[in-house]
Amino acid sequence: MLTVFDESVTFHSVLSLDSLPDPLRTHVMWGLSKDFAMSGIRAGTLYTENRELVEALAQLGCFHGIPGTVQHQVAQLLQDRAWIDNEFLPENRRRLKAAHSFLTGELRSMGIPFLDRPAALFVWADLREYLQESSFQEELNLWRCFLRHNVLLSCGQAFSCSTPGWFRIVFADQHLHLGMKRFREALKKNEEKSTSADTSAIKETVDKCKNSPTESDNAAIVNSTSPPDGKSLDQLEERDSPAPDTDLLSAEGLVLLDCQAPKPAESLESLIGTLRNQIRSSDWLEKNTPELSAGEDPEILDVFKALLHRARK
Repeated sequence: MLTVFDESVTFHSVLSLDSLPDPLRTHVMWGLSKDFAMSGIRAGTLYTENRELVEALAQLGCFHGIPGTVQHQVAQLLQDRAWIDNEFLPENRRRLKAAHSFLTGELRSMGIPFLDRPAALFVWADLREYLQESSFQEELNLWRCFLRHNVLLSCGQAFSCSTPGWFRIVFADQHLHLGMKRFREALKKNEEKSTSADTSAIKETVDKCKNSPTESDNAAIVNSTSPPDGKSLDQLEERDSPAPDTDLLSAEGLVLLDCQAPKPAESLESLIGTLRNQIRSSDWLEKNTPELSAGEDPEILDVFKALLHRARK
């Protein structure tokens, strides 16, 4: 909403439309993380006309409340409209536009296709050319190559991309120049390793055929992707991930798939049902009866009874 940095483009909220095809199924979510660069302030809003959705979320509100200090800070920030309109937003748009221009210029100079959009904080880059084959395993290998060069990108697989090779590059960072330098080095190193691995595989296959006349019939087919003598397929899959100098990557190898793999989506009804089952199956309500709590704090007896009644419905 507030990250549109192109003056020729205007943001249009769905709430500004005169009519909606299905208002009860139209929901607007907004947070401070992107528009105000406040990722650490976990606060957001939901605008909806669906009362059932509001009631369902209200049952979870007590578990996800925003601290009072955070609410106060956000309120103070949003009340200062003059500073937001005259200082923050113009400067934020100027910086985003400059960073976007630099990043897209670098990608163009390297001949890398990308999706050019006049808003947001990142660019989708098409790096399929740098994959040995069109697979998400190769995408993960390229991601590891970037990681070894101190460049942390997001794989397309983490966002359910149907085609391997797309990466998300965030450009709203003051170290963008250094990041793009490392980006170039990582792609160059990945390409060199790929060429070296293919050349070595062909050379070893040819040498083996020369030394083994009885296998001359098989020498007619030279497959650059077949495993060299003495190497397993698992070892070849890691040819773009040379052994690091430290133990850092060995520890990362245990969590790479977890941090990039897409998480299965759960419906709101499923989450609420799970919560209800946990409440019913817990013995905490049985051990902490209203009679016991009445002797300790009579003022909360009515509240406790109401909660117990709702949980057992």
